[in-house]
Amino acid sequence: MWALLAAGVTGAAGCGASSSQRMGFAADPVISSGTYRSNGQQIFLTGTSASGSPITYQGGPSWMPAPMMMRIACATCHGTDGHGGQVFLFAQSFVAPDITWPVLTGPYTDHPPYTVATVEQAITHGIDPGGNPLDPEMPRWSMSASDLNDLVAYLQTLK
Repeated sequence: MWALLAAGVTGAAGCGASSSQRMGFAADPVISSGTYRSNGQQIFLTGTSASGSPITYQGGPSWMPAPMMMRIACATCHGTDGHGGQVFLFAQSFVAPDITWPVLTGPYTDHPPYTVATVEQAITHGIDPGGNPLDPEMPRWSMSASDLNDLVAYLQTLK
């Protein structure tokens, strides 16, 4: 899910590739403009909060640079549309799942569908609705309750 080295590493967007393949941090007009429809969209696309509250993460791929060296966001791996796909980042590759709301809340074979509460649990603790750990590539995010609510509200708009 995490794409290759690229210029503009601070903008954690998806890439210029198709929604099934992410390569780098391509310029996205919304990210480039710095104009967002909501705080949730800003968090999703940039890993920053409109309030200035810190948003940090732990974990993620072991080969990723330390959080202090590179800002990432949900869109870094899941793409600006949330559809995920194959991601190439720092000469490594993995598949990011589709996190659009209909997919998250749809049927799964290995655990119950996600709810607002279990999406929050996945974001902050890396646990799926069945209590199973998510893949290690998924960072465990730390943010204020208000920012988490805004992010989940934004995820609910992704189709």
